Amino acid sequence: MVASLGLAWTLSCTSSETAIAPDASTPVDARGSKSDAGIDRPAPGVGGSASRPDAAVGGRTGVAGAPGNTGAAGAPSVSTGAAGAPPDNTGAAGAPPVSTGAAGAPGNTGAAGAPPVSTGTAGAPPVSTGAAGAPPVSTGTAGAPGITGAAGAPARPASATRRVAVFGDYGGDTADEAAVAALVTSWNPDAVITVGDNNYIAGTFDGYDQNVGKDYHALIGNYRGKFGAGAATNKFWPALGDHDWLLGVASYVDYFTLPGNERYYDVDLGPVHLYAVNSNAEEPDGYQPTSTQGTWLKNKLASSTSCFDLVYFHHPPYSSGYHGSRPHMDWPFAAWGAEATFAGHDHNYERLEVSGIPYFVAGTGGLGLRPFPGAPLPETKFRDDKAHGAMLITATSDGTITYEFWSTGGVKLDSLTVSKPSCKSP
Repeated sequence: MVASLGLAWTLSCTSSETAIAPDASTPVDARGSKSDAGIDRPAPGVGGSASRPDAAVGGRTGVAGAPGNTGAAGAPSVSTGAAGAPPDNTGAAGAPPVSTGAAGAPGNTGAAGAPPVSTGTAGAPPVSTGAAGAPPVSTGTAGAPGITGAAGAPARPASATRRVAVFGDYGGDTADEAAVAALVTSWNPDAVITVGDNNYIAGTFDGYDQNVGKDYHALIGNYRGKFGAGAATNKFWPALGDHDWLLGVASYVDYFTLPGNERYYDVDLGPVHLYAVNSNAEEPDGYQPTSTQGTWLKNKLASSTSCFDLVYFHHPPYSSGYHGSRPHMDWPFAAWGAEATFAGHDHNYERLEVSGIPYFVAGTGGLGLRPFPGAPLPETKFRDDKAHGAMLITATSDGTITYEFWSTGGVKLDSLTVSKPSCKSP
């Protein structure tokens, strides 16, 4: 795909979304600088030292000897998975309730007894209202997965699709991490991408195995850990977070088997192309858009023949969460041809729109959630800080992609469908 596709997104694509509008209180500028020191530690009971600070981006010493090769084109594609619906998702007992917002505001109840979706401030209009006066409903797109099975688990669509799970900020061997893993594995995804902070506790092979492999070994190719069989073909594609870097990138590279230099790389799934970027300031190849890493991404996007190019990394360029926005990652993703970006670092879920494409924050993979400190950004379309969960992306070769956020209780809290009729995917 040529770079001009990103610029023409609003002209060549149509979209529908299902979510409750964010609260309408006075916006605050979350893009100002804020120190990370001491505020991104493991939750109580997951290990680590309560006094260990999380150094701000650019404030750590980095790790000597990080591999410096620049990566290679032609990263291997992952298995397309098997046809057939995954087992029903029964959710997890004790999943945190979702914010109900103002009394009387319409909510998405999902399965029987499921908590309503965050509705924001009283009187805020729903994004998608359907018929006049009707509560918001999922409009979806013809052929999008329906709601079936227990607790609203999505049925696996036809084999012409690719399904990708997204989450981050999870590596602490917590009960919430296990609940997210149960949700993700029930989808039988073709690929899993993480938006960083895969490990908070021990920068060793065994540390990664305890905090990642215990729950996700069945998706990891070349798995060498102790928790059972791995995947015949790798389906697990992580991005580096600041905690991964702080604990030592050498152990991360040793544990996972990834393309290129393993710090940033791409994976071609046909209709979907994935690009993992290292947003840590210590990246040897730079973290600016004009750096070696940035030029690599720009060129990769320009040469892509996939319908949907998805870029993911740890630090969000736009976020109304506790850490806030990280302007060093405000790259021209849309102009380069990306269809969406995904980040973590803030332990909440947020969907924004920047330069005509969706930006997601999905730091809901299992570590402690944090409340939003203020009003949403002008770019915010939906946000939630009450539910652990994961995103499910469903892309079809005929040019339709749906982004959903599901709680561990099996409730779909947010959905955005984008159609790209001009797309001709291989």
